[in-house]
Amino acid sequence: MAAATLLVFTFVALWHDLSFKLLAWGWLVSLFLLPEIAARATIPYEKASQEQDITDNQYGHERWYRPLAGIGGVANLFLLMTANLVGFVLGVDGVRHLLTELTTSYSGWTFLLFACVCLYIAIQVMFEYREEERRRGIDRKC
Repeated sequence: MAAATLLVFTFVALWHDLSFKLLAWGWLVSLFLLPEIAARATIPYEKASQEQDITDNQYGHERWYRPLAGIGGVANLFLLMTANLVGFVLGVDGVRHLLTELTTSYSGWTFLLFACVCLYIAIQVMFEYREEERRRGIDRKC
């Protein structure tokens, strides 16, 4: 799956423009999707086995699952935003400068903390929305 993702994003980047910025975007998106793929395989929401009833073996109903998934969601969003900044706005050098500015000043750390809190809350709202859909029998598979 990772090789297919890399191939697709490389093709999409080259299709749009023969520039290093877009090629870097495609490769970064492919790389940044790997932690989510690994987390979903390692700690799935539902982990069914044939011997046990599915309700006995769901990580999604553990108290630690949603906070951990929310933190992972925040990290994933920051990574994907970084890839988009590289490919479509600032380029590699611009993102390097932006990250330096964000991580070397008090105002940068304050902004990052505020952004993380806002994203975490939004992700938890999205999780609750998906849970409500699931309770109504709607399964979007996304």
